Amino acid sequence: MTKSLEKYIFTINWNDELILGVEEIDNQHRKLADAVNENYKLYTTPTSENVLIEAMDKLINLFANHFDKEYEILEKYDVSNKEEQLEDHEKILSELCEIRTQESMPVLVKVIFINQILLYYLKEHLLKEDKESIMEIKAKRANS
Repeated sequence: MTKSLEKYIFTINWNDELILGVEEIDNQHRKLADAVNENYKLYTTPTSENVLIEAMDKLINLFANHFDKEYEILEKYDVSNKEEQLEDHEKILSELCEIRTQESMPVLVKVIFINQILLYYLKEHLLKEDKESIMEIKAKRANS
C-alpha cells in the first residue's frame, strides 16, 4: 500500500465539505479530526503501550464530550433527529468501550480499531446526520 493511499484510509483531510456552518460544532469536529490524525501518527511510529493507551483514552473522552455538547445543541433547537443522534452516539461509545476493555486484544489493534470507528464517524455521520441537523438548526435560527 502506498503512503498516500494509507494516509487516505487512516486519516481525514479537513476541508470545506466538512464545515457545517455552526462554528461551535465545526470547531469541535476539527479538533476530533486532528486527534484522529494524531493517533494515526502514533501507531505508525514506534510508541510505548502506555502512550497508546493514554492517547486512546484521550480520544474516547474527546468524542464523548463532543457527543454531549452536540446533543445539548440539538436539544436546545429541538432538532427532529436528536434522539436518533443520541442513539448513534451511545452506540459508538459502547463499541469504543467494548474494544477498550478487550483483554485479549493487543493495545495497538485496539487503537487502530478505535481510530477507524471514529474516522468512519467523522467521514460518514458528520456528512449525513450532522449535516441534516445543522440545516434544521439554521432554518430555525432564520425563522426566529
